[in-house]
Amino acid sequence: MESNADALARIIAEMSKGMQDSGAAERIAEKIASGKATYSDAYAYARESGRVMTKAMKKHLPTVLTDGRLYRETAETVIREPMQIGAADVIDIAAEIQGELNDLAGIGIQAIRPEINDDQINGIITGIANAEDYASGENTLLQQIANFLEGTVDDCVHDNAEFHYNAGLSPTIERRADAKCCSWCSALAGVYDYGDIKDKGNDVYRRHNNCHCEVLYNPGDGSKRRQNVHSKKWAEDGRAERIATAQRMAEEWKNNKRR
Repeated sequence: MESNADALARIIAEMSKGMQDSGAAERIAEKIASGKATYSDAYAYARESGRVMTKAMKKHLPTVLTDGRLYRETAETVIREPMQIGAADVIDIAAEIQGELNDLAGIGIQAIRPEINDDQINGIITGIANAEDYASGENTLLQQIANFLEGTVDDCVHDNAEFHYNAGLSPTIERRADAKCCSWCSALAGVYDYGDIKDKGNDVYRRHNNCHCEVLYNPGDGSKRRQNVHSKKWAEDGRAERIATAQRMAEEWKNNKRR
């Protein structure tokens, strides 16, 4: 039986080595370096990270069980930090891709980095800690961990579209169904005006276990200014003013994050 600290160290080490050795991760890095990456590549990276992380957890979590269960204190030790590391890594990739998309759209502002969803991590830990035994909850746990990383990309899409929307742009969101998706996911596939689905609880941003649908945002597809409510005319001019406004908002956002 491994100690909690040993299991944690081994999980993190195997995650790091797994991503370093991953051909899929290397190909995505090359696309980012060439400036050709999109959010589909961010989702591919999240899926690969989820594969590597769940492989490490599947190997080491059974070594720290007590009477066949993964109790709360142990789960906190061996699950939370790897999930936070994996999420931060996925956010790095998604934010880098978003920054390149911003540049291509001519809105030279930094990408917004979403907060790691600790509430979701808490829910996943609570679920396995309350399971009758680890064996009965293992598959759900590993599916939820993989989904969590793809959901981190969803958060990046939402937060950047929200920021651009508040800056006066007209972002559009595409939900693209996975080839093997269910009827519920198929019904959600399509292109949406962000203003119609801006609530983060909207079904467009939801995913169930084993859901690999993608929620895509390209600011180059929705960079026109929104309709002026006073003149009722579409304004295509004032681009420099819009960009200056977005840059000012980005600086204010960063300053608020530091407090």
